Amino acid sequence: MDSIQVTPTTASKINDVDFKNLGFGTVFSDHMLVCDYADGKWGIPKIIAYQPISLMPSAKIFHYGQSIFEGMKAYKDANNQTWLFRPRRFYIECILPFVVTQIQLILIGIFININSVHR
Repeated sequence: MDSIQVTPTTASKINDVDFKNLGFGTVFSDHMLVCDYADGKWGIPKIIAYQPISLMPSAKIFHYGQSIFEGMKAYKDANNQTWLFRPRRFYIECILPFVVTQIQLILIGIFININSVHR
């Protein structure tokens, strides 16, 4: 991994979150981690503001189900430390074989730190 591009959000939604009434799959990060895979290699990872994604109608996900969506959870404990919810189990069970898990764990750590800073 040569570098990572980070573009923080300009409009955080953190103040709108009701932390006493969190529902599963209803609260999302201010950011998203994206990285293209082409010609047998990963491109430069980018952390950008959460936004809609655009897909071509011919995308393989629609025709052959060849896709992966990383919906990993992170949480803070009573000491305000950030933890990932079962990251290794997720990768063992779900990830495609060409993904380099160590690099992904590093990127997820950077992603979580960026979201913690912008609170």
